[in-house]
Amino acid sequence: MSSSGAEGSGDESASTLSPRRVERPRSLNDTQWQVVSNHLTRLAAALRTGDHELAIGTAKDLVETVAKIVIETRGQTFGSRDDFPHLVNTAHVALGRQPGQGLASDPPIRDIAQAMKSAVLAVGDIRNTHGTGHGRAAPVLVLPEHAEMATDAALVWTCWVFRRLDHVVDGRTSAIIQDLRGGETFSRGDLWRRLQSIHIESLEPWDAERLGIAVGQRASRGTFNVLEDGMRSTVVLSAPISYRTGVFKGAFLDPEGFVRTTEASTRAALALLDTMGGDDQLATATEVLNAAASAEISYAFPLHERPVVAARLRGRADHAEPNLSIVLAQLADRIESSGNAEVTAGR
Repeated sequence: MSSSGAEGSGDESASTLSPRRVERPRSLNDTQWQVVSNHLTRLAAALRTGDHELAIGTAKDLVETVAKIVIETRGQTFGSRDDFPHLVNTAHVALGRQPGQGLASDPPIRDIAQAMKSAVLAVGDIRNTHGTGHGRAAPVLVLPEHAEMATDAALVWTCWVFRRLDHVVDGRTSAIIQDLRGGETFSRGDLWRRLQSIHIESLEPWDAERLGIAVGQRASRGTFNVLEDGMRSTVVLSAPISYRTGVFKGAFLDPEGFVRTTEASTRAALALLDTMGGDDQLATATEVLNAAASAEISYAFPLHERPVVAARLRGRADHAEPNLSIVLAQLADRIESSGNAEVTAGR
């Protein structure tokens, strides 16, 4: 396994940090690292050939990808339309709230981290004016310094984030999450046994939540055994509330922030919602609704299944307390209206 994402020889720039200096953290799975590695390789090539616009655009893409990985690893969700500043800020909050070395207890380190965050937010700004990603009617003057500053900021921030991430990720759940998000086959009872073996009831809330999200997302891809073992089995009843809230979120939002579910996983998710207290029910459903409002509907969510899912949500809304009823009905509207719009458009 390579420890760096960029390959090839030659200096990218005499005054710019090398993308090859970014090392793979233990907490990233193969798919996550491959995405990061692709950005690093592309960034190295852009610097080597003097394509300053591409270097700036790729630096911004690298930061956005790393921010999404942090959010996902922390056990949170994001919408596919969430903008760059929101993703970076959310990632920093996630890292700052974690236990671990450095940021949580040392004010000077927090100040440096805040300065790095400001720098990478500026990468987004410079990409808008000087980088790739926008079609332009006229060329813009892009100096080597533009590319070097953007690249340096993105790489320093990425290296810090990856080191921080390894301090705060509990390895007990990581292998299960990797298998859920990858191509691992789950036979009946496999996930149930693995959840028992890690003593799911003793997990830290954030760790239990990220595991729950991965379970919900895999179930919504149609893996029946994961749905049975991770959403309906007796082990779920002893799981922390954070695991159950994570499953509910993952049942509606895929790893890329798109809305995707099935009727079966929606039914199981609503049953889990019934195991929560009223405040937790409302907070969990509201978070999903807010994310869905800033997300597109996945193409993998079949048109014919959307009204079925919406009807299931409305059926639960009819028997919920007023605030929760409103949220579930609005989520049903969001899902069903997307299908109607696509049918109208002839898609």
